[in-house]
Amino acid sequence: MAMGMLIDYVKCEGCEACLEACIEQNDLPEETELQGLSTDRFTTLTELEDQYVRKLCMHCIDPACASACPSAAMKKRKDGPVVYDASICLGCRYCMVACPFDIPKFEWGSNNPAVSKCIMCWSRLDEGKPTACAEACEYEATVFGEREELLELAKKRMKESPEEYHPRIFGEKEAGGTSVLLLTKPDYPFGKLGFPDNLPRHTLPSLTLSILRKLPGIVLVTAAGLTGLYWFFKRRDKVLALEEKERRKPLSDKSICETHGGDKRKKTLRERITIWRVILGIIVLTGLVFTVFRFWKGLGATTNLTDRTPWGLWVGLDVFSGVGLAAGGFTIACIVYIFNIKSLKPVTRPAILTAFIGYILVIAGLLFDMGRPYNIWRPIFHWNLHSVLFEVALCVVLYSVVLFLEFLPSVFEKFGWERLLKIHRFFLIPLVITGVLLSVLHQSSLGSMFVIFPEKMHGLWYSMLQPVLFFISCVAAGLTMVIIESYLSHRFLHRSLHTGILNKLAVAAAAIIGLYAAVRFADLIYRGALGLAFTPGYEMACFWGEIILGITVPMVLLGSRLRFSRVWMFVGALSYVLGFILHRMDTAITSLRRATGEAYFPSFMEIMISIFLIALGFIAFRLISACFPVFPKEGEGEERVN
Repeated sequence: MAMGMLIDYVKCEGCEACLEACIEQNDLPEETELQGLSTDRFTTLTELEDQYVRKLCMHCIDPACASACPSAAMKKRKDGPVVYDASICLGCRYCMVACPFDIPKFEWGSNNPAVSKCIMCWSRLDEGKPTACAEACEYEATVFGEREELLELAKKRMKESPEEYHPRIFGEKEAGGTSVLLLTKPDYPFGKLGFPDNLPRHTLPSLTLSILRKLPGIVLVTAAGLTGLYWFFKRRDKVLALEEKERRKPLSDKSICETHGGDKRKKTLRERITIWRVILGIIVLTGLVFTVFRFWKGLGATTNLTDRTPWGLWVGLDVFSGVGLAAGGFTIACIVYIFNIKSLKPVTRPAILTAFIGYILVIAGLLFDMGRPYNIWRPIFHWNLHSVLFEVALCVVLYSVVLFLEFLPSVFEKFGWERLLKIHRFFLIPLVITGVLLSVLHQSSLGSMFVIFPEKMHGLWYSMLQPVLFFISCVAAGLTMVIIESYLSHRFLHRSLHTGILNKLAVAAAAIIGLYAAVRFADLIYRGALGLAFTPGYEMACFWGEIILGITVPMVLLGSRLRFSRVWMFVGALSYVLGFILHRMDTAITSLRRATGEAYFPSFMEIMISIFLIALGFIAFRLISACFPVFPKEGEGEERVN
């Protein structure tokens, strides 16, 4: 039996009895400096000319917040209320972004923040009582009962006094229907009262559910396809035999750190203290101080995030961009081991190491961004199979394990563990297929996260093809990151620069970028949204920034003979990465700017902590590559280019 509430603005006298009852029922402070719906107020009452407008959680029949939550902290009860369990909440704030009514609010001032909203007095419902606000209302402006009966009551009031009511029951069909129904006067349509006027009739979770339902098929087709491709290019026994011949002998030196290739001369202390190391040291020290401050004071004291803009730099850069930029691991592994293109093998281990470090930093970025990072393990035990974020989180964790396993041969070779190397080779192909499969799932699902709020996103970025666009763009990002990593390793670590290999990757990246551009512009044309790209404004500038940095420049530099210059090839790859980051930032933040009505710019601490995480990535790569045989020995592969 689904219960609900009918709120009739026509009958409301503005006595505020409902507000007082809510405050008493939920033990909220009598006085508050916060405006509107907040952690101190679960319902509000405002006067608009000659009508009072009350707002609270609409308790959607199929709520977007509950579908979005990866740990099932938000749940829809069968009897109507959408309830919240703070004990398993991650503080990721996806529910806030997903809610079409902007209802959930966050405790920004706390270092252990929770989300707050109306819970329809579920404890009173368990006792057979109506909600506190409905019980307190003397004018029948708030009525509690079964939803179907409330619909009949609303229609009866409209029929008896048609001149007093707007001919629409808000919540009857909006977003699939809500448990809270609203009536208003003819002169005050709901759009004028601040309610979204562009909600679809279908439920918002059905948008992501339509994608999640395809996952089993994607898993089967991808796994079968990769297996078939592997056997087509090379039978496993032949590959294992070739691997045995190509395997390098383990190093006899068991020292903790050793540089493989490059300058073997022992450097003096003065030579070791370079300007770059000093800068890295300052960044790390500053980052450590800000890290302590972040977890001591909470998100509100360290970020410029608000209830209107709950996502910022750490989500857009450290998470959405970071996952995509780490795609080089599965991309190169697939090319080398599935397509059996062994000429790219010299860049395989560096690519896998870069990807592994990237995913560890993504998890670190999540810890910084979460309001309750100590609950990061909750989705493992509190599954929400309707949540795209749950699927992404699960795949990211599993793929991080796969990357670690793929990197283990470097450890085994370092210590001469021959038996473990043989065991690893036996499981290598299934491991690579698993890694590619997990990557296909979560790289595309990152885009699926945004299809649940069509009423909020700007038309330049909202698309049901976001999963496809996210996956195509991440493949190009993986290839360009390999180019960047190889160039920087050559420049600063004195490693071999395999220009022939990188030229092939540059051509492949340019082709994939071209495919991405074709799909994106075709989608804009099909949706009739291309005109928005020429509508003056902040969004237009960001869009064309993406196109220039992420498509035009890299296609010119990587797809032409300019790529034979290692500098121009590096510039082209770097340009794509910057455009890629801008696209992910625009999708997560800029696209919501018009709906939120607020302009977000990260705080100094947000920027410095992001730089701190990037610096940790450089340091980790440098130390691990010095300790283990990540790069091929001098003379293996192509000749070194000076």
